[in-house]
Amino acid sequence: MIALNLPARSTLSALLVSILCLGLGACKEKPEQQAVRQAWEAYSTAMESMDGPTVAKHSSDSTLKYYERLLKTGLTAPAQQVWGLPPVEMREVLMMRNRATRSQLRGHTGKGYLIYATNQGWGLGGGDDTEWKFTESKVTGDKATAKMVEVIPMSVMNVAVLSRRARVREAARRERQRQARSYTLSFVLEESVWKFDETTLHPRFNNELSLAAKQFRVPMREMLMDLESDESGKDGTMKTWDPMK
Repeated sequence: MIALNLPARSTLSALLVSILCLGLGACKEKPEQQAVRQAWEAYSTAMESMDGPTVAKHSSDSTLKYYERLLKTGLTAPAQQVWGLPPVEMREVLMMRNRATRSQLRGHTGKGYLIYATNQGWGLGGGDDTEWKFTESKVTGDKATAKMVEVIPMSVMNVAVLSRRARVREAARRERQRQARSYTLSFVLEESVWKFDETTLHPRFNNELSLAAKQFRVPMREMLMDLESDESGKDGTMKTWDPMK
């Protein structure tokens, strides 16, 4: 499960709990575009309310298969093997091992794991106050995409100190410093239901996590442990990377 201030789960949670759906834009949408928007709203609302069955209902088959494969890795793979995974997968396995026991996860399918993790609120840690606009939805047959674009607030400036010309320069400077981020969401129509394909965001999040580790000059496994400890409130150690008992 993934959530945009921090990649992976906390990144997606920022998208989910900070959605800005503009009524005017929705009114201009075609019926199939409205259906995709409604599917995303159902998914995000369910994630926020920790409604696992509804999140699973609106998750693509490829997403469920991804979690089924990763759950097997989380239950059995040695730490060295986990460290060789892409960052998003490393983080999910670490979450399993830091927050659950083998008995709690053993026997789950990918769908069952997604329901369990959502019900525990694992998808909601780390979100910020960023607002996101759902826009540019496109539907082609049984596939669809849409963008979540960051809404940049107007710069807050001390008008009592800055002249008009200085305020303009300051606004331009801040605009250059903080470009709006955007993420492309992918959906697929399965069983007559539009479903969110989380896995299509993973390459972007893997890149962001790798860049963050490089900027902080720390090994990926140490950075992910810090993120997990902060998000869960449960400090882990290097032994947390080992398979659950």
